[in-house]
Amino acid sequence: MLFFGEGNLAVPVKGKSYEAVPALFINMKQLYLKCLSLGILSLVCITASAYDCKVDGIYYNLNRTVKTASVTFYNSSDTYYANRNAYRGAVTIPSSITYNGITYDVTSIESHAFDECTNLSSIIIPNSVTTIGDYVFYDCNRLTAISIPNSVTKIGAYTFYKCSDLTFITIGNRVTSIGNYAFYGCSDLTSIRIPNGVTTIGAFAFQGCSCLTSVNIPSSVTNIGNNAFYDCSELKDVNITDMDAWCNITFDSASSNPLCYSNNLYLNNEHVTDLNISSKVTAIRNYAFYGCSGLTSISISNSVSSIGENTFGRCSGLTSVSIPNSVSNIGASAFSGCTNLAAVYSYITDVFEIHPNVFSNCANPILYVPKGLIDTYRYSMGWHMFQNIREMDVTPDDYDDSPTIALQLCCNSKGIVTINEASDFSNKMGIVNIFENKENTFVFTPKDNCKLEQVSLNGFDITTSVENYTLKTSIPANSQMVVTFSHFSCDINSDGCVDISDVVSLVNIILGQ
Repeated sequence: MLFFGEGNLAVPVKGKSYEAVPALFINMKQLYLKCLSLGILSLVCITASAYDCKVDGIYYNLNRTVKTASVTFYNSSDTYYANRNAYRGAVTIPSSITYNGITYDVTSIESHAFDECTNLSSIIIPNSVTTIGDYVFYDCNRLTAISIPNSVTKIGAYTFYKCSDLTFITIGNRVTSIGNYAFYGCSDLTSIRIPNGVTTIGAFAFQGCSCLTSVNIPSSVTNIGNNAFYDCSELKDVNITDMDAWCNITFDSASSNPLCYSNNLYLNNEHVTDLNISSKVTAIRNYAFYGCSGLTSISISNSVSSIGENTFGRCSGLTSVSIPNSVSNIGASAFSGCTNLAAVYSYITDVFEIHPNVFSNCANPILYVPKGLIDTYRYSMGWHMFQNIREMDVTPDDYDDSPTIALQLCCNSKGIVTINEASDFSNKMGIVNIFENKENTFVFTPKDNCKLEQVSLNGFDITTSVENYTLKTSIPANSQMVVTFSHFSCDINSDGCVDISDVVSLVNIILGQ
């Protein structure tokens, strides 16, 4: 069997792999006729040009014009499967090689170079390498660590596909794109820092990285493919360097509008708990946060015009949501299966029809609507499914330019807190939506025979700021408020008598019952 290279002829050597030797004079016409007569011309074509030379155990193709070498794969008649044992253990790629007295700079690693080298444990890549092709380390399932040098500008598609033992990787600061499926199935990878300068993260790039807990996404990223973090079940910390830049990210190349979250970006991730969608976001794609059972609060800015299908479907921890006036489309089943959703605040004044299943399988939430629009909502398709629709006292002028933020509020059973004249909060800890950078109104209403004991914000006692049981103030994002009501007298159970039952009630309170 013959392998043709540039100026060399590869021939089998007994007891060894194919080696490159000086080319022999061959009568091509006779060879063609012989191959044709034997019916093996196609076989010669398939196996031609496997590699130009082998130096210190590494296979190369050479560019004799510019004196560069590229790492390639060992090959034979059974294509890539023969490559499995070509590279084993620890491999160090040199920055240059000398072959036949000529020095070549090693500048690239060709596609499939280490494809399915299941015995490859580690590799060192020199700074001379600028290009890493597709499928380079495909299914190298024993590769544990790798460092991509600063000279590399691109990580190709499927580069580390199913490198299941890969636990450590550094990416050079000149990388600008990460291809589709680049880290797909790297199940032992726990964290990754994407360098500033990367503009593109391909579709399914980190799908199946089931141990990935944190990822740093820089402001340079302008495109993230669909399902980029699909099935990253342990992903808890997504650090976005610049939220304003993040909000200009386009997730769908077919769309001309900037989108903030792509299809299935965090599908079934129970660790996503709080969501703040910035003011430059215009749309949230289908299934973006589907099944995020840990999500308890959502802050959607008034720049968002579209919420896709099943966007927040089966977010069973979600208790309330505010929909800004900017929204003009809500996809089918957008909030379906939010079994703990108790309150929906719709600030939409130009009411449009929605699919009847948008809020299906929810906990019969109360729908709060702008003043004067109860009947409009009640007789609009989809919205008519709400059994309890209440009017908010705020007017459009109060909220048109005010996106909401989340506030964690804790209140005991002896009183009720009303927020912005719409939401009643009592005897629980949870998340409520309040106005960002604008005055919010809190009304504290003690139950019979009770009084307001203390109001604290972020650990500071602000009780003296409450006048006539009312607090009007602007609350910073990510704040915590604790409201404590207490009894006026020893009549703890409020039955009009002071007796042993009050002692029992006091003991139960102390025991948390």
